[in-house]
Amino acid sequence: MNKFEKRMNWILNRRRRLGTLERIKGKTEEHHIIPRSLGGDDSTENLIMLTTREHFLVHYCLWKMYPKDSASSGKMVKAFTMMVAAPADGHTRYLNSRLYAAAQVEKSKAMSIAQSGERNSQFGSMWIFTFDPEDPNNMEKRKEKKLPKGSEIPSGWLAGRKMSKFKICKNPACKASFRSQARKKVYCCDECRIVCAPLNAVKKVEKEFIEAFKKCGIMDKALKEVGIHLGSVGSHAQNARKILEEHNLTHLLKTNHKI
Repeated sequence: MNKFEKRMNWILNRRRRLGTLERIKGKTEEHHIIPRSLGGDDSTENLIMLTTREHFLVHYCLWKMYPKDSASSGKMVKAFTMMVAAPADGHTRYLNSRLYAAAQVEKSKAMSIAQSGERNSQFGSMWIFTFDPEDPNNMEKRKEKKLPKGSEIPSGWLAGRKMSKFKICKNPACKASFRSQARKKVYCCDECRIVCAPLNAVKKVEKEFIEAFKKCGIMDKALKEVGIHLGSVGSHAQNARKILEEHNLTHLLKTNHKI
C-alpha cells in the first residue's frame, strides 16, 4: 500500500467516523469507493457522501496510487480532470492550474495508449465524402461514409471528412473547388496563383517595365523602377522573365544578372 492509497483510506475512514453527510447542493458529492471504471457498482456499500474537498482529494489519490502509464492510472486521471468540470448541481469546482496541467499531460498520454492500434474506433478504416460542386459548403448536400482502409474510392467521392472547408478558385479560367483551412488561400494551385495574382501586377506595368529594362538590362532593377519588388512575391521574377521572352529581349540580360 503506497502513501496515496493510505491517504485515501484515511480520508474515507475519517468521513465514516464523523458520520453520514446530508446531500447539500454545492457542498457534498457522492463518491464511488471502487470507481465504476475499475469494476465498482452503484450499491449502497460502494457509495459514500463526501465534501467537495474530500471528493477532490480522494480522486487525486486514486490517480497517484496506481503505477504511471498503467491502464488504471489512465482511467483515474481522466476522472480527476473531470473534477474541474461543473457538476449537474451547478457548483463550480476549483483546480490548481499546475496540477490541472500535469493531469492533462497524463490524460493525453493515457488516451493515446488507449486508442492506439486495434483499440481505435477508426482502425482499419477510412472516411470518404461527396459534395455538390455548385454549392460545396452546403452541409446538407454533403454525404460521408466509412470504408475499409485501402478500398478503391468511388467516382465522385474524395478521401476525408465533411468538416473540410471548400473554396472556389479565383482563377476565371479554372473556378475549381478545393479544400483549404488557410483564410488567405484563394487559388487551387500554384499555376492559378502565378497566372492570376503575380502576373497581373507585372502585366499592368508591362510597357514601363520593358522600357526600363532596355535602359539597364537588369531585370530586378527594372522591376523596382516600376514599383515591383522581388522580395514581396518571388513569382514576379518568373513572370517578368516570361514577358522578356515574349518580346525576344532576353539577349539584353547582363550575364551577371541572369536568373
